[in-house]
Amino acid sequence: MSSTLPPALALGSGVTLLGVTRILARQGLAVRASVSEKDFVAASRWLRRDAGLPAIGASAGLDLEMDGGTRVAATLADQGAAALAALGEAPGTALVNLGTGGFVLRRVAGPGHGPEGYLLGPLCRAAGGTAWAAEGTINGIGPLVAGLKGGPTSLAEDDPAPDAFCLPDAAGVGAPHWRAGLGPVFSPAAESLGPAGRRRAALEGIVFRVREIVDDLARDAPVTRLLVAGGLAAGPDTGHFLTAGLAACTGREVARLEEPEATLLGAARLAAGVPQAAPGARAVAAAGGYLGPKYARWRAWLEGVLA
Repeated sequence: MSSTLPPALALGSGVTLLGVTRILARQGLAVRASVSEKDFVAASRWLRRDAGLPAIGASAGLDLEMDGGTRVAATLADQGAAALAALGEAPGTALVNLGTGGFVLRRVAGPGHGPEGYLLGPLCRAAGGTAWAAEGTINGIGPLVAGLKGGPTSLAEDDPAPDAFCLPDAAGVGAPHWRAGLGPVFSPAAESLGPAGRRRAALEGIVFRVREIVDDLARDAPVTRLLVAGGLAAGPDTGHFLTAGLAACTGREVARLEEPEATLLGAARLAAGVPQAAPGARAVAAAGGYLGPKYARWRAWLEGVLA
């Protein structure tokens, strides 16, 4: 990309901003940002703050009057608001969202507390300090599953296709590998299957990618519980496979988030100054016992794909 292009201007301070600036920087476009935390810039290789731009202040306690008398008490991005509502202050919990795209997000203490290859940024900034999170992404899984016919997909205890593997990222491989232009990838054994078999391989691949990310995010502190949300996790032909499969594959407690408006709930609590508390969730029983042992073989296959 030509170096004569003007720099991109990014406003914000969260993990989404970091993902956007990473993409722009890799295309050779300079990025200047107005952000709320100097440590966020220091922790990033892709971001530098423009001294001519104002700093973004706190997320809550604003009390800003708008035209018409409306007063703004807080401002927060949708993903940050949902994470605050879903995770609350519960230690050891990670949020797994499986929708158009997938992401795994857990709260961390701040810069230096996330594994290499993952997005790190503040969720919000309030009087009590800054809430930070590390995030791993799985790109384009919703369109991939939607394009594969043969559902609903049942979850058996025995593996119907032991050599069928899938890397399900359909819009470039996300964290921690970051391989633009790669994916989705099916093993030869998976390619030889019919529509239902390829769909099963894709759902297994989503389960395996989530486990890969969760295991990485658990390096600094244990992750004992997964709170799962999103359209794929609730879908009648995908939800049981993904949630019960995650419980079997990861060996962790898995629960499905029951609050349909977590984003609004998190923002409302922040604006009202009410402490964030974990919302209702339904525990999921493990099924698909073959997924745990198969994960190790999938990892070995993935190394060859990424080589």
